[in-house]
Amino acid sequence: MRNKVYAVLAFALISGTAAAAVQSWYHTRITYYSDATRTVVVGRETFLCDGDTISTGIVTPYYRVATGQCP
Repeated sequence: MRNKVYAVLAFALISGTAAAAVQSWYHTRITYYSDATRTVVVGRETFLCDGDTISTGIVTPYYRVATGQCP
């Protein structure tokens, strides 16, 4: 049981560090669509270089991801 707790803690630390590193170098925009044709946009999530997140609309299983390097 103790090993599982340590494993979870280690994963959380590594994941948080990796997410912070990625976020400081790249911005990401996820665009969500109403269906598989991906013609009608119903939501967006933008993860900015400074760590802020802007979310609008709704999240669906139909999406596209775009990333760009931070200035």
